[in-house]
Amino acid sequence: MSSLVVVHPDFDGVWPFAADHFRMLWPEADFRRLEHGDERSLGEVVGDASGVTRLVTLGMEVERPCLEDFSGLEEATFQGAYGRKLGEGCAEYLAEKGVTVYDHPSEGFWSQAVAEFGLALTLCGLRRIPQLHREIITSLDPWDYEAGKGKAPALFRCWAPMWQLGTPLPASRVSTGRVHGRSITWRSWSKTPRFLCRWCR
Repeated sequence: MSSLVVVHPDFDGVWPFAADHFRMLWPEADFRRLEHGDERSLGEVVGDASGVTRLVTLGMEVERPCLEDFSGLEEATFQGAYGRKLGEGCAEYLAEKGVTVYDHPSEGFWSQAVAEFGLALTLCGLRRIPQLHREIITSLDPWDYEAGKGKAPALFRCWAPMWQLGTPLPASRVSTGRVHGRSITWRSWSKTPRFLCRWCR
């Protein structure tokens, strides 16, 4: 059985350890990780795909012409950063060919463990406020979102300030709870704040 794992850098930016975990589970698999700026399609990356029977694409754009090259495909998963990433007509084509497709359900993440982790990150962030305040009033470096050596792409380094703090949120996305008698408010598009508040009560 020939296995192939193809990873797009955008997926690595959101789930940095998932691809390497696949590599550990399937040491015999052909593992291909695209560089930043490489926007080739799956078909262009793979070339001759006729011998591939198991396929994992992480963050790759997948269209039907790409899949038609995988004549021996038996099992596959096509994961984007959040949910399945398949082009129009692909799901029907795969079903017609009898390919087993595995999906990761999105609702499995919002548990108490995530709430605890979110609370820990919140506390870490709060502890960092004095240092960050000192940095931003004495230097312009913290405001530089350009990706430099050893830094994540700008999109991911400014994700939280831009998305969670700079975007007006509806009331349904604001949750409150009490920690040691103090009222705390969490703002987020995810379900995590609800679990945090429930856990802290």
